[in-house]
Amino acid sequence: MAQLISHVNTSYGNYKKVRSAHLYKWFNEFIKFNMDDLIEALRDGSCSSLTGDQVEPDGWDSNDMPSILLAAGIM
Repeated sequence: MAQLISHVNTSYGNYKKVRSAHLYKWFNEFIKFNMDDLIEALRDGSCSSLTGDQVEPDGWDSNDMPSILLAAGIM
């Protein structure tokens, strides 16, 4: 499964490819998730998006951010 990749402007127009699952390292508005969160999302049928909104496991939130399962490359 492919992980989602984002392009982050590091400084002065330089861009770096960053896995969407690691955006929390660059921006405060993104959540950090772990394996327990992924397992719970698979069991529940509902999970968080990268910004913390509740979405379908294969869904995107109103800010166009993917679910944590999509970001991790599971869905």
